[in-house]
Amino acid sequence: MQKNLKLSRTVGRIAFALALGLATVGLTQCRLMDDNVTGVDLDDKAFHGGGTCQDRCREQFDIDMKKERARHEQAKDACEKKKSTDREDCKKAEEELHKKNKDRIKAERKTCKSKCYNEGGGHGGR
Repeated sequence: MQKNLKLSRTVGRIAFALALGLATVGLTQCRLMDDNVTGVDLDDKAFHGGGTCQDRCREQFDIDMKKERARHEQAKDACEKKKSTDREDCKKAEEELHKKNKDRIKAERKTCKSKCYNEGGGHGGR
């Protein structure tokens, strides 16, 4: 009986050592993964209505407005070079064009931003 008890303890110890060895080998094979293993990116912008899309809209708006201001300044300078009889009509027409261009650029920004909320807004395969 004493032999069986020693044999059973020895087998148990061997089994425990084997399990411990396998666990050690298995765990050393693990690799470091990115934070978004599931594919879900939890950065701050993801929770604020498609931030990167809106950033692109805002950047394009800023570029377009800068170009329009530069164009407007050049046009005003050109009006100043006209004869005094034509100068006021030129300035008035340029102010109207400048306002229309600004309104168009603002409308483009609004359309761009509204599209940010509709990305992937399909019907779920239907």
